Amino acid sequence: MIPLLYLEPEKQVNVDIISMDPFEFHLSGSTLSEALNDLIKMEGEFNFKRAELRNKDNVSYEDYQQVTKEYNNQIKDYISKNRESERSLLALRMGYLAEDDYVKEYTNIPESLEVSIVYPLLKARYNTIVDIEKTKLKQLEMERENIMAPDFTLKDIKGNDISLSRFKGKWIILDFWGSWCEWCIKGFPKLKEAYEKYGNEIVFIGIDCNDTEEDWHNAVEKYQLPWINLYNPDDSSVIKDYEIQGFPTKIIINPEGRIYKHVIGESPEFYNQISEMLNENT
Repeated sequence: MIPLLYLEPEKQVNVDIISMDPFEFHLSGSTLSEALNDLIKMEGEFNFKRAELRNKDNVSYEDYQQVTKEYNNQIKDYISKNRESERSLLALRMGYLAEDDYVKEYTNIPESLEVSIVYPLLKARYNTIVDIEKTKLKQLEMERENIMAPDFTLKDIKGNDISLSRFKGKWIILDFWGSWCEWCIKGFPKLKEAYEKYGNEIVFIGIDCNDTEEDWHNAVEKYQLPWINLYNPDDSSVIKDYEIQGFPTKIIINPEGRIYKHVIGESPEFYNQISEMLNENT
């Protein structure tokens, strides 16, 4: 399949088909189209390595992170070597750079390249990152100021109304997830282990987001989720109230009903924090 092409006024893009099986092609005609040849090859190798990991057993989040890190290092090296060329803009657009790395590369874009058709796309991503950073600061403020966790009432798997406030006096873990979220699903085995270990001390509540009710029901049954499962409808304000920016996100609430910790993504550190949290408060 031919990737997204960047067409510039009065410039021609040529697509030369080299092979149909496997499908191979070569682009020419503009700086951007020619840069795509290099970047598609790099991305293809990255996707191949990820596919290999998916076919293996006992693959950890760190394994995927390492493959992504190697790819991002290639992207950063390509940007550095092509700093004064539109090639660097396209690399920044196609890479999976961490937010700090993205901001660093974006702020180093030469002024002469701001006329490129790719630049507005990069600027939009930069503005999104700025907004996310503001949200992260709000999350930290919620933790540092020890504010009350916003109450909510959502339906459980049987259609009953369940309010957060009913569990005040206990430690609570809110797991924001979706059946469409690969890392949410990959995290269930570790979360089940924690549930088995701490289920008498902590209330575990899964909050499904951005799913249909049918997909939610099917996922709860398929993955045999033993904790309280709630459905977050589109008209709910829960995601906004808790400043959720990514999935999975886990939020720890202390027995007083105050926010103790935000954890974004799937990380072993979260489970270490549970143990430390309980030891500190016993």
